[in-house]
Amino acid sequence: ERLLLRVDAVVARHVGEALRSVDRVAAHVGAVRLPVLAVEDALQAAATYQQASALTANEVLAAQSLYRAGVLYSENNKATESANIFEELQAKYSDSPDSNVQLMVADSGVRISDVYVKAGKLQEAIATAEMARGKTLKGATPIQQVQASYQVANLRAQFARTRFDNKPNATNEEY
Repeated sequence: ERLLLRVDAVVARHVGEALRSVDRVAAHVGAVRLPVLAVEDALQAAATYQQASALTANEVLAAQSLYRAGVLYSENNKATESANIFEELQAKYSDSPDSNVQLMVADSGVRISDVYVKAGKLQEAIATAEMARGKTLKGATPIQQVQASYQVANLRAQFARTRFDNKPNATNEEY
C-alpha cells in the first residue's frame, strides 16, 4: 500500500505541476483554467503506474496500478497501450480471489471491447465483452451486472446491423 501511495504522490506531483503551468498560462491570457491534464502528463502517470505494478509483490496493488495505467492510456487515445495493459491485467489476475481485483479484470474486458470496436474488430469486441460479463456476474453489484450485459447486447446489435440491409429486395446475411 505504501508503494501505491508513493506512486500516487509522484503522479500527484506531476499533475500539480501541470495544473500550476496551466494556471500560469490561464492567468497570462485571462482564461479560465479547465481541470484537464496535458496528454504528456497523463501518459507519464500511466507509465509510473505501470512501473509500480512491476515493483510490488502485492497482487491487489499491482492489479490496481495496471488498471489505472490502462484507464489513463484509454482516456488519452492510446488504444494499443491500453489494450496491452488490460490484457496483461486479465492474464495475470483473472483468477484472483480478491473481489476488487475481479471487478477491475471485468471492467478491463469491457474497456478492451471498446478499443476493438474503435479498431473495427467487432467479433473480438463481442468475445471480450462476453468474457468480461462472465467475470462480472460472479461478484458484482446488480448495476455492474446490467452494464456488462448491456455491453454485450449493444455489441451484438452493432454486429447484426452490419448483416442487415434495409433496401427493398435485399438479401440479408444470417448471423
